[in-house]
Amino acid sequence: MRKIFFLVVCLSNLMAVAQRPFVHPGIGYTQADIDRMKAMVAARQEPFYTSFQQLKSDTYSSMGRTARTWAGMTDKEGHPIITSTNNTIGIDGRCATQYALIWKITGDKTYADKAISFLNAYKNVRNSPSSGTAPLGNGQIYLLCEAAELMRDYEGWAPADQQAFKNMLVYPGYSSKVDMTKAICPETGYPYSHWDSEHGDTLNRVTFYWNIYNGDPGRHGNQGMFALRGLMAMGIYLDNDTIYDRALRKFLSLPHHSYDLPYPSGPPVQGSRNSGNSTQWFDYFNINSASGTGSVEDYGYDDELKYYIYENGQMEESSRDQCHAVCGIVMAEDIAHMAWSQGNDVYTQYNDRLLKGINWTWKYNYSWYNNEIAHQLYWQDEATWEPTVENGDFEIHTDRTGRWRSLKVNPCWENQSVNSATGQKYWSWSRGEKAQLQTQMLMHYKVCQGLSPDSLLWMQRAYDIMIDSLGYERGYKDTGHFYEFLGWGGLLDYRTVWMAGDGGRFEERRFVPGLPALPATIKAVDYDFYNNSVSGDGHTYHNADIRTDSNYRPEGGLEIAEGNGGYVLTGMQDGEWMNYTVTNATKAIYQVSVTAIVSGEGTSMGMAVDNGTEVTKALTATTGYETRTLGQLRIPAGASVLRLYIHGKGNQVQLSDIRLTVAAADTNVPDYVWNSRDYTSVSGSGSLLTDQSDKQLTSLTYSGTTSATFALSMSSVAYKVKTGQVYLVIHGKNLDHALLRNVTYRLTDGNSDITGSSIGGQASTWTYTGLGKDKDETILVWKADSSSSSRIVPLLKACYTGGYDDYTLKGLSFLAYGASQHKNTEIDDINFYTFDEMLAVYPELIGLPLAITQARVDKQLSRNGAVYNLNGHLVRTLKAGESRESVLRNLPKKHVYIVDREKIMND
Repeated sequence: MRKIFFLVVCLSNLMAVAQRPFVHPGIGYTQADIDRMKAMVAARQEPFYTSFQQLKSDTYSSMGRTARTWAGMTDKEGHPIITSTNNTIGIDGRCATQYALIWKITGDKTYADKAISFLNAYKNVRNSPSSGTAPLGNGQIYLLCEAAELMRDYEGWAPADQQAFKNMLVYPGYSSKVDMTKAICPETGYPYSHWDSEHGDTLNRVTFYWNIYNGDPGRHGNQGMFALRGLMAMGIYLDNDTIYDRALRKFLSLPHHSYDLPYPSGPPVQGSRNSGNSTQWFDYFNINSASGTGSVEDYGYDDELKYYIYENGQMEESSRDQCHAVCGIVMAEDIAHMAWSQGNDVYTQYNDRLLKGINWTWKYNYSWYNNEIAHQLYWQDEATWEPTVENGDFEIHTDRTGRWRSLKVNPCWENQSVNSATGQKYWSWSRGEKAQLQTQMLMHYKVCQGLSPDSLLWMQRAYDIMIDSLGYERGYKDTGHFYEFLGWGGLLDYRTVWMAGDGGRFEERRFVPGLPALPATIKAVDYDFYNNSVSGDGHTYHNADIRTDSNYRPEGGLEIAEGNGGYVLTGMQDGEWMNYTVTNATKAIYQVSVTAIVSGEGTSMGMAVDNGTEVTKALTATTGYETRTLGQLRIPAGASVLRLYIHGKGNQVQLSDIRLTVAAADTNVPDYVWNSRDYTSVSGSGSLLTDQSDKQLTSLTYSGTTSATFALSMSSVAYKVKTGQVYLVIHGKNLDHALLRNVTYRLTDGNSDITGSSIGGQASTWTYTGLGKDKDETILVWKADSSSSSRIVPLLKACYTGGYDDYTLKGLSFLAYGASQHKNTEIDDINFYTFDEMLAVYPELIGLPLAITQARVDKQLSRNGAVYNLNGHLVRTLKAGESRESVLRNLPKKHVYIVDREKIMND
């Protein structure tokens, strides 16, 4: 007994050994993620703010809850004995994680202390059930590990309590050499992992690690993936790279480390077909030798990526039912997301196997849902997809356990009700199963990887249906599956268009996430981190040269050299850029400066925010590190991505840092371009999501019952409306009409703002629908000068009746109406144009009835040999021998001209 006790003590001490530098926090969310959430919630940016409010009001965030460690059942030493993971760690893990997240975002220590009370309730547990579906049940520990990871640096969690919690996770002790499930427990006289018909699990003396360390070789893949997800989370929290690698390597079908225990062997020996358990969708076989036995070490079972998702995208559980197939897909996504937080890439492994599985499964379920349940409300004229062996979209497979052979995809539930009198089965439908973590998946593939819309078609459709039915992603599917996935994607996972990576810094070649808060001086070498395993070129930076390593950043990227007392970017070429994600407490105008050595003339730098307009400045030569100002940027409240560009002559700049300081209030910021972050929802009129670029709105909620209805307003934008920019345009999708209600402006000779109002709102002068590739785009045009449209007179009359050259627009207010309740209404442009500018941006308007009359064209353009613009003004007279093509080559591009009474777009 002494020997065994000594062994257990030694095993526990191994837990503190860590070789890889883990990112903390880093299970599901890094400090950069938390900084982004916190800033967006504080700024009330959507979808973060509403999603957070839902999280905070959720039943599992209630402060009236207490931990559910199994009451009334303890071992002889008084340690709780857990006999049901679903009713303990499943619920308590969700509660503790939600408390921890609320504390991280609000700083309210009441929630922090509540999370700690739940974690401490488990520190003395010495037992967790090892029978039946133990890997699935014990894998639920991932949420308690997530909570512990978020709370690891909280001063209110006593070090002794935290260490006790760590020891509990691997009780009776961690080892990479000794299988503790088979060692004899001195307390019981049985193996540590034990179940029998008399005692059940009460004599079992292992907890979570020893129930999940092998995945689950004997059952369907989703159950083993529950275990691997819990194992990976545990490895991160314990700073144990052997545990982390055990999960990662098994999921990717790599051999076990030589210093670790092997994975289950195989293959199992398949027996006869069991007709009683077989169906028309799959055959079920008896097994002569159990999974986990056999001569092939690390054999590989269905809880591994390449065996769970086949090369064509079909799932190991596609013939079981759709609920489990969808669950398995999302479980694999969660593992990939967790690994990405630690710098490892699962997403692209086995030729983008995970993406193939998502597309195959989503297409099967959501094409049916749209046609059969939603009656083509979401998209039309597309048949339900039916994968079959005959059409080549379904393959017959025998899974790695040897138990199940898929015959065809199953639209029903695996376990069906049977009429006891007749034996007839009543089939119920599982097809159309809606998945969780839709935001997490879409944000990774769409924003982080930047994949094309075509490759994300079914993922985007699934996300759109979720938004339409729920408004925001909930935290769980239902009260029976609260432990599966954390959810709350609008808060935890949402990213704007340039947020492909994370802000932070490097310490001893190790990435430390965390977003700088403005005003700030940012080291140029601290551009956004992407991943250790995948190049960030085109995502968080662009390098015209080859990817390179440095003494500062180990993942490769831009050229880095020592300089100015630290590290600097060097060797920069024309067209290169880098991203910096920051937070900003209050919307303000910032002055942007750079500190650099510039060796000669001909290089310029620029910066833009969130896909907006770039502010650019030519750099003059310096004699050393000097500061140069690039210009001013309006940066919204919340989290934003700044992109620094290099133009012109290369290899002339050694860039040390970027400085952003609040500029003096300036009402004459030139030519401000509309930014969607400056559109704000009017109270009570709906919510707005600004996700696609700097000029996009997407309605999320509806105030009407048949179509989207929401208000949008822009204020204090100081946009200069120039002479001739008399065409106000709104462009969007699923947009029926809009009413212009208020305009605020300041005239060139005025000292105060003027507001024009229209009680009912002024409809557009022209409306053009059914445009674009998918015939779902609409262009609304207001003719803003009062000489041609009385509709606009109450709003902008003074701007045109006083002969002013231009005016400063200070605000607009619209009511917008969607064309269908079942599609998101998007607005991606609100702007003032001249006639030429408008037709250059929207050439589909050419030939449609707009500002000029045909009589004017006939009168002024009757002369041959001349070039006119669309306002009827003469641009050039063709000289003898000149062709119109040669003249057009020297005129501004993207304008429409009329030559010999023919309209020509000058491309």
